[in-house]
Amino acid sequence: MDDHKYSLNRIVAYPHDDPQHPDAVYGPGGPERTYGKVMEVRHTEGDQPHWQYTVRNSFTGEVRLLSEGRIYHGANRGYLDLHRRDGIPWLHGPPDSARNDADNDFWKQTLKEFVRTAIPQIIEGEQDEEKGRSEGRNLNLGPDDYVRIRSLRPETESCHNLYAKVLAVSAADRESMNVSGREHRVLLSYHVRLDSGQEADVYDIEIKTVYTTLGRTVIQNWRAATFLADAFGDDPPYDLQLDYLNGHVFTRAELANMSSDDLADLLTRLLYVKGLILRDELEEKASRLMKSPAEYLVDQILDISRFDMKKNRPLTLSEIEDFRSQDVRLKDLLE
Repeated sequence: MDDHKYSLNRIVAYPHDDPQHPDAVYGPGGPERTYGKVMEVRHTEGDQPHWQYTVRNSFTGEVRLLSEGRIYHGANRGYLDLHRRDGIPWLHGPPDSARNDADNDFWKQTLKEFVRTAIPQIIEGEQDEEKGRSEGRNLNLGPDDYVRIRSLRPETESCHNLYAKVLAVSAADRESMNVSGREHRVLLSYHVRLDSGQEADVYDIEIKTVYTTLGRTVIQNWRAATFLADAFGDDPPYDLQLDYLNGHVFTRAELANMSSDDLADLLTRLLYVKGLILRDELEEKASRLMKSPAEYLVDQILDISRFDMKKNRPLTLSEIEDFRSQDVRLKDLLE
């Protein structure tokens, strides 16, 4: 079974035993939680799959042999860029000053990326919130949509944090509501059925989370919409490709010849159907993932396809084999 967690060239976090340099050289976490590049993956014999990794430290160049259980996790976000440091001959090349310059450049680039992407998102979110406060919230909700309620009045206190299905939409009987000392524009009122079975009337400002819009024709959160459809006795959302992704366990062989763009697109759709990103985040997520190393994308696809969102845990080896057996039977029938 080709089920090792980490691909060749993947940057991973791990504890570095017997460090030969000062702790600060190994990154913010010191040698107890440093980062390195996977140089080799080997399978050891035994009843259960067991993997060993040759890892070269990204800060010092030291090499260690690690079992899979010794690795904390694969690198995410800024640490993905550590693979760019690979050409630096740490041990026998530059003096400490050159190493410090390289470290400073790396962290400057990480901070620059944060300033370029995260801060504009924060500002945009604040602007949207202020616009919603002054002009009202356009939620695009219709009958049959799923939402979650937040209580802002004594009348809705029993509804707080409950899930609900919209039954009817009407104009609000008030123009505004005072929340935490600030006036918020109110446009619409929703008559809803709660997951407790009761019915209630809430204002648009009391909608905490939106899971579907436009009468369930647009699914914002696929996983939540699936669970809520079951809770309210409705048909679950269905899309042939997404349904296949949700029930398929990928192998490395299936992904081996895919381009980085195709891997990024596949991972984005997989994240969406598993409920890990929202529909509104699809385009931005895909754009970011296309800049990621291919080994990161492959490992993420393998990991997420092996997680059962209904049971909220990784699939067992026997469950993975059951999925693969079903795939084989389906292919035989199609042929």
